[in-house]
Amino acid sequence: MSQPSPKRIKLNQDQRETNDLEGVSVECAFKSRICTGEIFNRSGFKDPLYFLDACFPVINNRVRNVNRPLKINFVLICNFVLPKLGEAQEMGMNTKNVEILPSEIDSDWYSTKIKKKLLKKLEAFQQRDSGWALRDIVKLRVNVNENRGFHGGRYRKLPKVIANKHAVP
Repeated sequence: MSQPSPKRIKLNQDQRETNDLEGVSVECAFKSRICTGEIFNRSGFKDPLYFLDACFPVINNRVRNVNRPLKINFVLICNFVLPKLGEAQEMGMNTKNVEILPSEIDSDWYSTKIKKKLLKKLEAFQQRDSGWALRDIVKLRVNVNENRGFHGGRYRKLPKVIANKHAVP
């Protein structure tokens, strides 16, 4: 089975000057997937914090024009090395699906819901007794799915504030 060919996305001029990230759109077979994008670390960012900060404008430009509820998850793919053996391996740290409206996506949301969680997972992985150390950052994969949870026929648990009122007899 052959790999899908990635489509290149042109970044606007101000993004090219601030960082040299390459955004690629990847075809996907999932019916509810709106798009899958990969942002490659062509600038050679070594610090995941700076790389994730630089990725936000690219992500925001891609998702801003979608006019429906979304489920988004992120995968930070890095190369790790096992210093004792000299062995290298590519591994990914991912987030859970986050339900959001495109109008709610801003730098505060990205910082608290995505960036902090990815950095925490990365730090926890390195501090475990595995011995793996971060060598370099490869890419950030962004999976944007259609959120059908806002349609009728789905059960949603009420917030405790509303459920505790027992307003319905």
